[in-house]
Amino acid sequence: MPLKPSQRTVDVNGLFLSRTSVNITVDNFPYLLFKSVHWNAKLTPGKTWGNKATPRGRGRGKFEPTADMELYVEDYDQLVRQLAAKNPTRGWMANSFTLTVTMSEPDKGTTTVQLIGCRVTEDDISVGDGDDQLSNKLTLDVMNIVRDNIPYVVESTGV
Repeated sequence: MPLKPSQRTVDVNGLFLSRTSVNITVDNFPYLLFKSVHWNAKLTPGKTWGNKATPRGRGRGKFEPTADMELYVEDYDQLVRQLAAKNPTRGWMANSFTLTVTMSEPDKGTTTVQLIGCRVTEDDISVGDGDDQLSNKLTLDVMNIVRDNIPYVVESTGV
């Protein structure tokens, strides 16, 4: 697919992507009361120096995807029930899921990011003085990330 340069003009007739452009689903179930979602993809290559001062080569590296999300209590409760129902004998945090983030606006197209093989590793809630709605911040262990059906890293097939 040929690449085209970004539009570098002011868009007066459309909308840029913002938090209102985003929808999330967990295993295709929509969550509307999310406060935030964040993911990170890190690829750390290994290097070989031999007896030289500069690297002689580089390995494929280790892909380390991470993510977290913050849900208001109503959606958090739904997520706990949804994950617990997948396998009640393991506890809800031990069940994996796919988190899909879809970003779209008219005339901007759609971008879909799939966080595959997510498991909740930390569940954090804080109640303090103030009028903010209660929310739970969840830290996720992620196995893979795919953006618009393009994986961040493609496994080598080996020999």
